[in-house]
Amino acid sequence: MSHGIHETEEALEGILQLGLVLWKTFHDGFQISDIGEIWEVFRNDHEFTDAMKNAFDGYKKIPSEVKDLQIEEAVALSGVMLKYLPKYLQAIK
Repeated sequence: MSHGIHETEEALEGILQLGLVLWKTFHDGFQISDIGEIWEVFRNDHEFTDAMKNAFDGYKKIPSEVKDLQIEEAVALSGVMLKYLPKYLQAIK
């Protein structure tokens, strides 16, 4: 019986969003002002904070979801990553 991938998908979304925030903040090296920038993201970017909350809420279910991962679920997780590819390419420019 498959456990689904809901929690794994939310964790992946959170990790990818966090990666974008960190890249945008630290791509030019670390400055003390970067701490304030990250703080502002956590305070004001509700999409980001919702993604972080969702990513951590069900993290204990992830091992059982990954343990019985089906090919269709792996493709769906790949789709989540592909959705972020344009965002990462834009951030790298």
